[in-house]
Amino acid sequence: MPKHVETKEPISFAEAKELIEKVIKEKKEVEKEPIYEQETTLKYVSTFEKLNKKDSEKLIKELVELGAPKNVAVNIVNVMPKEKEILEAILSKRFECPEAKQKEIFDLVSKYQKK
Repeated sequence: MPKHVETKEPISFAEAKELIEKVIKEKKEVEKEPIYEQETTLKYVSTFEKLNKKDSEKLIKELVELGAPKNVAVNIVNVMPKEKEILEAILSKRFECPEAKQKEIFDLVSKYQKK
């Protein structure tokens, strides 16, 4: 029986990867192969995932505490910008953020990139 979407919350690549791996594992337990879209999505999120689930969740929480909306925090975690200009591009489209706050966010993201 297909599962239904329970929420429309944005999630990180790490969380998406975990969910897809779980679905694929459940399918294999009942001797079914994953569908093409599941395999392709797993490959995609595995390729672009920058942080593990624990660090992704922690960084999202910290970004939200700095005032970023959750959807913006998730986008930042998924992209993990290394240049300030990329962070500014993410923020400018979705969130009005003073320059001092942008620097604080960039410094926080940079700290996670070194892990």
